[in-house]
Amino acid sequence: MVDFLGHDTGEQTLASALLRALNPSLVPRPIGTDNLERTLHSGLVLKRRAGAPLVPARVPGLAKRSLDIGLALWLLATLWPLMLLAGLAVKLSGPGPILFTQIRAGQNGRPFTIYKFRSMRTEAAHQESVTAVGAVLRRTSFDELPQIFNVLRGEMSMVGPRPHVIDMHVAGQRYDDLVPHYAQRLTIRPGISGWAQVNGLRGVVADTDSAQARIDHDLAYLQNISLTLDIKIVWLTVTREILRGTGR
Repeated sequence: MVDFLGHDTGEQTLASALLRALNPSLVPRPIGTDNLERTLHSGLVLKRRAGAPLVPARVPGLAKRSLDIGLALWLLATLWPLMLLAGLAVKLSGPGPILFTQIRAGQNGRPFTIYKFRSMRTEAAHQESVTAVGAVLRRTSFDELPQIFNVLRGEMSMVGPRPHVIDMHVAGQRYDDLVPHYAQRLTIRPGISGWAQVNGLRGVVADTDSAQARIDHDLAYLQNISLTLDIKIVWLTVTREILRGTGR
């Protein structure tokens, strides 16, 4: 007998035990007839109702935007000498522009131009080769610094789901067709860094499992969004990726 009030029953306890045995990464808690919670390896809880993720309707928009602008201006005022040096190093590393630009999907799917320091060779014979300077920029995530201007333009946030290429494909399929509820990650501005990235999910999305893992982390961020979580992600970006050099 299912308990419609969400109280524990013997059958629910048995079901929970079986799920834990089948997949230790799932930590379910019965919260109703069609509800389920599971804790991701990163520690955030991802809630689902009838199989669909629950995404909160209210996002701390004004406070989050204020944090974005304040942090972006502070970073620009602090890091502009480093950005000039990085730009000069890219220019001296070989022919080609200093900045790499690409059209990405922004909030509500609106396209925008993202900025990065170029890290790849532009010569036809070396299109897939990362330059020596580019390797350092990627390892420290400094190649993402020009996205401070995307933040100031209102196209991105300091923290949020990473913006994907328009019509991005994974394993031969469109990403938004491959992973259920993909579109929910587009309800807020994309970020320079995100919960998925600080938990090691960055770089090339090679298969269905890694694609699903990133969306799960993006949706868990949306369900738990707060200024405190944003500050934590900024801190983890600095300590895990920049100082340790664990960028892609």
